[in-house]
Amino acid sequence: METQVKKSLINCMSDLLPVLDDMNRIKSSERTLHNIVNMLTTDLNCKTCAVIQINPDTDLLEIRNSKNLSWMFCKNFHRRIEGPMLLELILKGREVYIPDKKFASSYALEFQLENDFVSSYCLQLIANQKPLGLLYVDSDKVDAFPPESRLMLQLYAKLISMVLFVESITKRLEKLDASDEETGALRFEHFYPKLSDMFERSKRLEEKMTVILVDVEKYAKIVKIHGINAAIEILKDMVSLIQRSLRKYDGICRYGADEFLIALPGTSVEQASKAAGKIYKLMENKKYTKNDLVINTYAGMANYPDNADTLDGLLTAVRTALFVAKRRGSINKVTVIPDKFE
Repeated sequence: METQVKKSLINCMSDLLPVLDDMNRIKSSERTLHNIVNMLTTDLNCKTCAVIQINPDTDLLEIRNSKNLSWMFCKNFHRRIEGPMLLELILKGREVYIPDKKFASSYALEFQLENDFVSSYCLQLIANQKPLGLLYVDSDKVDAFPPESRLMLQLYAKLISMVLFVESITKRLEKLDASDEETGALRFEHFYPKLSDMFERSKRLEEKMTVILVDVEKYAKIVKIHGINAAIEILKDMVSLIQRSLRKYDGICRYGADEFLIALPGTSVEQASKAAGKIYKLMENKKYTKNDLVINTYAGMANYPDNADTLDGLLTAVRTALFVAKRRGSINKVTVIPDKFE
């Protein structure tokens, strides 16, 4: 047994190198977690190994990565953090080792996943003083995790915590980089891949898709009279108002200095016109800045497949519709044109 554990420790140290390399390159955290789970399962002869993470939006435990658990079980696993031992583990960092389930059946129920086990070991995942979840391993053997094995698992638990922490920071930085800091809307260059996915999905499902391009009337004059800070405040409030009116699968981005592109997948011109009408109704009663300014907008609308068969054609169509709206002086209503663009 001692020889096997020493071999496992050597394997552990050897396996750490590619994991650390992955982290250093900031590659896929999912792949890194997958590699760690596979390593632990192999080196320690685990029956089950799982990285279980706290969902920050729901405070429920969810399985992030695992070995020997079914996809359906992982998908449906949403567990509350309750029970004395689970609370001690998550909140206070107390490790839970069950060498033989038959002598701790009530505690074992708090941690058991899909399959029955004989012994198990659970450790807290934590970074920056914030609990992130737990690392779970089990076995069909009695006392399968002696001190040497538990030491290895403690090392990997810290490593997993680092992976999850770096991932959260990276996502935050990406979100900041993708968002226009003045308005909170996505930048067009970061929104374009999502827009492209929306368009391709609409084509594949033979659904309509509508885009609206909104432009603030006399924006340059607003900047000149009231200052750039007031102008930015107006844009930010306008984006916030529009975002509240959109469905979760719609999107908005900053397209120009005072222009915003709204994407409405699965939406006809008639449906998009109703949605735009609701937005304009909210805008009618909106006063901007401490000076209670009333802001008017122009808007052009284009639809796939009515106005274009390609995404570039659709963007050309909506720019043209906005140009027509401004030329006509069509304030606070959406302009649609019949032309089709390549």
